[in-house]
Amino acid sequence: LLPFIGWDVPSKSIESSKLQLSALACLEELMVGGHPVVRRHGGKIMSELLGCIYRAQKSTDHVQDGLLDRKGDAGVNTNEQIVAAKAVSSLGIRIACFALVLCGERAKALLESVEGGGGKNEYDPVLVSVAKDVQNIKEGFVQLP
Repeated sequence: LLPFIGWDVPSKSIESSKLQLSALACLEELMVGGHPVVRRHGGKIMSELLGCIYRAQKSTDHVQDGLLDRKGDAGVNTNEQIVAAKAVSSLGIRIACFALVLCGERAKALLESVEGGGGKNEYDPVLVSVAKDVQNIKEGFVQLP
């Protein structure tokens, strides 16, 4: 599932967003079913989730209000692309918080690495913001023993 979550199509078509949303939902179920072994893959899972959320947020950041009614790539309404990207971003953040609870230390270490490296300009500020958001929102989830 991780290649589908990380799949980045240059045209940002609605179909690619649908695929990412489906893969995110499947990943959540897979993590629940495989929770005993998910901890070993926490870094890989979190890195793909962060990349997915980052790309979704970046794709909406550059669009200004005046462009919402124009047609985007491949004749897709730009407004539909923005809504789809926001849906991917929102679900991605929720799944990343869930992954942080289930995956434990490896996922947390990755988030802390991104947050810590942000001060040295190693990472894009949007990515650092995504990592901080996941850490902050995760506080509402219950930690498993």
